[in-house]
Amino acid sequence: MYLLALLKVSREDEAKLTLNEIQFIIFLLEKVLGVELNLDFTPSIFGPYSLKLKETLKRLVSQGTVEVIKSVSLSIFDIYVLRNNVEVEIEDNVMNFFRYWIRKDYYEIFKYLLVRYGSYFDTPATRR
Repeated sequence: MYLLALLKVSREDEAKLTLNEIQFIIFLLEKVLGVELNLDFTPSIFGPYSLKLKETLKRLVSQGTVEVIKSVSLSIFDIYVLRNNVEVEIEDNVMNFFRYWIRKDYYEIFKYLLVRYGSYFDTPATRR
């Protein structure tokens, strides 16, 4: 439900979200707003990562609820879009939270996560 709400907000604001950005914003939903989604985020080289979240997104794509706009280069640049016929209702504070984060560029979110949640970045520098 929260994933669909995030994609709804991005559709309304005409924001383009990649898998990494989706992972980051849903991670922040858990950490900042305290919404427990049991997504089991783990550290990765790109930051917080949830296989459960990726699999859920994959399932929504295969069901036709979410569309993938393929990148001409790498799949990490693929954009995920909620189809127009899908409507989602969620609390206003969550929708406002999503709006706040989708209006930031990738590097702003990345920097925030690195500073606040550095342990979720699995790099040689963070392993020391």
